[in-house]
Amino acid sequence: MNKKAVIFLILFLLSFLVCVFLFFDRIKVPYFNGIYKDIKVDLIFKNQSPKLYFNDIEENNFLKIDNNHYLFSNKKNKLIKKITFDSVENIESLAVYNGNNVQFFNEIPNEISIDNTKNLLDKLTIIILSFFYNFEFYFVSYIFLFLFLYNYKTDLKPRSIAVLLLLLGFILRLAQLNHIPFWDDEIYILTHTNKWFEAFQDPGNPPLYFILFKIYRTIFKNPEMYRFSSVILGILFNVGFYFYLKSFLGSKRSLLGLFIASINIVLIYFSQEIRCYMLLMLLATVTSFLLFRFNKKIKIFYFISTLAMLYTHFYAAFYVFYNFIVGLILFRKKKKLKSFLWVNLIAFIGFIPLLIYKKQSIISDFNTWIKAPNWHDLLSVNDIFVGHFIVGIIFVGFLIFTYKKVDKKIEKLFLNYNLFLIASIVILSVLFSYLIKPIFYYKYFYITYPSYLALVVVIALNLLKLKIKLKNVLVCLILLLFTINSKLSYQNLFCNHNLYIDYIKHDIDKTKNNYIFLSDTVEGCETFKVNDAKMIYLPVNKGISALELKDLDLSKDNSVFYVLNLYLSEDIYKIAKKIVLFKTPSGVFCKIEL
Repeated sequence: MNKKAVIFLILFLLSFLVCVFLFFDRIKVPYFNGIYKDIKVDLIFKNQSPKLYFNDIEENNFLKIDNNHYLFSNKKNKLIKKITFDSVENIESLAVYNGNNVQFFNEIPNEISIDNTKNLLDKLTIIILSFFYNFEFYFVSYIFLFLFLYNYKTDLKPRSIAVLLLLLGFILRLAQLNHIPFWDDEIYILTHTNKWFEAFQDPGNPPLYFILFKIYRTIFKNPEMYRFSSVILGILFNVGFYFYLKSFLGSKRSLLGLFIASINIVLIYFSQEIRCYMLLMLLATVTSFLLFRFNKKIKIFYFISTLAMLYTHFYAAFYVFYNFIVGLILFRKKKKLKSFLWVNLIAFIGFIPLLIYKKQSIISDFNTWIKAPNWHDLLSVNDIFVGHFIVGIIFVGFLIFTYKKVDKKIEKLFLNYNLFLIASIVILSVLFSYLIKPIFYYKYFYITYPSYLALVVVIALNLLKLKIKLKNVLVCLILLLFTINSKLSYQNLFCNHNLYIDYIKHDIDKTKNNYIFLSDTVEGCETFKVNDAKMIYLPVNKGISALELKDLDLSKDNSVFYVLNLYLSEDIYKIAKKIVLFKTPSGVFCKIEL
């Protein structure tokens, strides 16, 4: 490394630290949010209007839930050390939510000491990601980074850099792993993997992910480890994506794609969710990689990855069909065409039992809320990739420019394959939706997200070919544009992760096979009375059965109680007369009448 590069590296690091110090309270990253936890105070007052103070400053940001029921929250992400009130005697009920930790008070104190700072790993993750997602704070740092890249020549081997990037991606995926309670779709997975046979009972989804997760939770029984299964899939995806790019672009150039995958918020999100999407993207990437390396030795692995995709999500059928057409074109004059046809035929035969088993739900019963796609639905596909219509136009402009500049046949093939893959799956899903059954749902198109990332990489790499001195600057600019895309596309994700919502009551019919998962992180396990009923709250993601419920310290004359932070096993419905679900600022309470 030459002296200029060293000087600019030092200046970059110093300016980065200064920017972090100056904008510490204003840093906010999609999904992870800010450095400090959100504070919510749930208050029920007896008569007069409430007044609440954070650090002796009156807070006027509140939601009025009922006549005397208010939910206060800190408007700005800042350090809060204490909470005080103007009139303690006027408070009937008090609960404080520090992030996803909840504290209830039977006796109302004059002052509540609190600390809403996140742990070290969470703060470091947010600071690192803020450099890519809060670029308005780091303008000076970017200048020094550009100058460093312009003068820097690396001596590190691509393998060493790849390992470092994989380690970075792993660390970023660990932050705030259990910070958010399990949401509806995760609950669905949990309640369909209590017993082995339940993995096959989902009416509209293939069973592979359910089976794999059931195996995982059998080994790792602590619910706090459940989401780590997706972290593993996320890192495996990064590895597979790197080798997929490497087979077309070479070792050094593929590092750019691995870097993008490591810091991508959308991929981090799916790497922390108990859903099939990360597995689906991994299998899609592996299958595409094996397609272009298809031979007699590879065919068994191509068959396994293809069938595994089909047994993970039904949208994989479009992916497999596209690969089949591509294979016919690639191998039309080669001896391996016969092997390729046999592999696809056997995979299709292996898929038939699932189609027969799920026929009724596929055709009529499952996901009936999905309607035939319109123009708004088609534009939603743009949203999951680039997040905004204008950014989509810019991206298409870059794509057209890149398409004209690509000269290598193998790189042109790579560009065509990924571009037409996205277009083909959109077209096939539209045709299926109008001819058979509406299945066009934006989230299902994340099966093509690796192809979108591949296009971003090809665009950035072709900017490097421009005969201008500041080509590294252009590459950094396209990466900044990419992070804007990622930030916007995350905002378009459907995820029920907002803990602070209006109270909604749902009556659960205990005669049906209903399951509920309730979750919040709380210290210890305590019971206390609320309106002549006992309130129970348990540590994060703690499950409870009917037997455990009977063992809790409940008085015989107290047959109605509320439970927070647990999922109910099937046998609870056998002993409960009525179960009522309340969504509250802390997550969900469950009222159970024995």
